[in-house]
Amino acid sequence: MSWNVPTVSELRHGFVHAVRVEGRSVTKSARDFGVSRRTAYKWLRRFDREPDRELLDRSRRPHQSPNRTPNAMERMVLMVHECGRCGPRVIHRILTRQGVSPPSLATISHILRRHELSHRSTIATTGGDQITNAQAPCPTASLSDEKWILGILQCGVSPALLSREIGEIQSLDMLIATVANGKLRERKKAVAVLARARTISATVIARMLKINRTTVADYWKTYSAFGAAQLFAGFYRRTKKSDDELLRNTLFSVLHSPPSDQGINRTTWKMRDLKRVLAKKGLPVSLDVIRQIIRAAGYRWNVARVALTSTDPDYRQKLERIQSILSAIGPNERFFSIDEYGPFAVKTRGGRSLTPPGTVRSVPQRQRSKGALILTAALELLTNQVTHFYSNKKNTAEMLRMLEVLLTQSSGFDKIYFSWDAASWHASKALIRRVHENNSRQCTPPDRRPLVELVPLPSCAQFLNVIESVFSGMAKAIIHNSDYASLDACKSALDRYFVERNAFFKANPKRAGKMIWGQERVPSQFSPSNNCKNPKYHFLSYSPRPCDHR
Repeated sequence: MSWNVPTVSELRHGFVHAVRVEGRSVTKSARDFGVSRRTAYKWLRRFDREPDRELLDRSRRPHQSPNRTPNAMERMVLMVHECGRCGPRVIHRILTRQGVSPPSLATISHILRRHELSHRSTIATTGGDQITNAQAPCPTASLSDEKWILGILQCGVSPALLSREIGEIQSLDMLIATVANGKLRERKKAVAVLARARTISATVIARMLKINRTTVADYWKTYSAFGAAQLFAGFYRRTKKSDDELLRNTLFSVLHSPPSDQGINRTTWKMRDLKRVLAKKGLPVSLDVIRQIIRAAGYRWNVARVALTSTDPDYRQKLERIQSILSAIGPNERFFSIDEYGPFAVKTRGGRSLTPPGTVRSVPQRQRSKGALILTAALELLTNQVTHFYSNKKNTAEMLRMLEVLLTQSSGFDKIYFSWDAASWHASKALIRRVHENNSRQCTPPDRRPLVELVPLPSCAQFLNVIESVFSGMAKAIIHNSDYASLDACKSALDRYFVERNAFFKANPKRAGKMIWGQERVPSQFSPSNNCKNPKYHFLSYSPRPCDHR
């Protein structure tokens, strides 16, 4: 049983007959014949223009080829081929030597195939030692690159044949002798050089010899620069770009100059900018090489340290005096570090906190505060106890109040030291007069009050004020992430914090400077390397309005 399968042209004529003769719709006919409506309308247009022509697929070849090789160049390729140069590579080389800009090797091959000119040849071996072919003047030139390399490795080649194909090159006899009798590594070097001289690509050579393309390039560069003797002596090793002295000197000369000298509107260098500047200087290099050179020289990206400095001319003497007092302080003496915290507004505060995935905490930038607080406190360095109260203002009256509180607490001690920064109300005439009155009064036990000695910090040296470290820990624990309902609620939290802190250090006696409640920024000690005050945990930029003190 046989089936009569309609041809493509018959199917398309059937579709046209269904539409044009039977009057069926284009959409339904296209669905029945399994084609799209766009294709269906194409067949209808072709049938309307040429009804007697079969509806077959037409060639997509363009009517014109503007990039086709000119006829003059095509005739030159054919003339060279007729002279016995049967391979595209040889034809390309001959045209180049004649000063003509030849087409590519692929184009030459297309020209030969288009004219049905085969450039194949046969390999005839004599005794298995040499490749010979009496019918063609350049037999090996017509072989494929892989077969040519394989033939060199397996059968060898005569010097005369190679000279005719690749021309005279230095140490040709040494290369051929190494291919025949050398060790495997030396044979690979010799074959790689001969193949590169025949203009075979490094990719093909590397694939046939089972080596890296970079190694092939190194072999050829060493041979071209130093000869075959140095090639076989192992003088083919590459030098790293990062070890190039010229590149290193140029890079650091650029790096040590500001980017504005190169027309770049920046104050610091970027790696891509360095790469672009080096390329302009004729030294193209990758970003990895630039990083290797910079790291090898010990350069690192560091942030400049902001140093807090004091302008007091007697800075060193004042600091040494405080340190000498602390080093020789007796058991019947006390040393207080005094300062104020605030004013700060009681309102919703932000800060670091644990948040679930997909949640972003936000704090209104503009909000009405529930009031403002000023905390005046004194830290006793030997017992690590804090005495505090709340003030309405920062003035001399509050300092006199703190003096009376500490004198009452220190009843029975011989001397107490007051250390604070150089604020104007810390060194007022009224305060100094009150200290003189206390020291000149003759008191008898048990109401004897201690002597008072003022030990001011150097001017502009708030970073040395030891109690600032306690304030930083307090702000981190109590103020950050807070949303107190009122001033009283905030005061209650602050009072509880200092009560628990004082109780902790009564149970675990430690001098200030070793460990203060675990939240302090730095050890609370008088050291010029310390920065006790952390602006991140302070809100001193707030200026309370009159209505906030209600």
